Amino acid sequence: MSEPKMPPLDRQAERVILRKLPIGMAMFMVTLLLGIGIVTATGNTLDQRHIKPTTTDFLININTDNAGNLMLLPGVGKVIANRIIEHRQQHGLFTSIQQLDDISGISHRTIARIEPFLLPLPDDLKTEKKRHHANTAP
Repeated sequence: MSEPKMPPLDRQAERVILRKLPIGMAMFMVTLLLGIGIVTATGNTLDQRHIKPTTTDFLININTDNAGNLMLLPGVGKVIANRIIEHRQQHGLFTSIQQLDDISGISHRTIARIEPFLLPLPDDLKTEKKRHHANTAP
């Protein structure tokens, strides 16, 4: 016995199928690409500049730590880490975190971002004590 033959499609049905085939293939490809992660969203990338740490697991001493440790600071790469080390070799130890502003490539915003990760420096402690006494004075 031979297999039953499918009735031939009429011309109109063929045209509908052929017209919808590219749309169906396109939808399949988009679904596939999204599913495997090739298509990525633009504009929704993680921006480190807006990350505020709630706690820090480490503290960096800008007067003694090496470039590798300095590069753990957010926004500090190899170039900036080396500039920090060069500055301290040329000008001596930092007495205030705000002195980082003297280094090319470090802005006030960068200082605000990295400050939670830095050990306090002697002048920073004095300034904090003065602020505390001024706020508690009768």
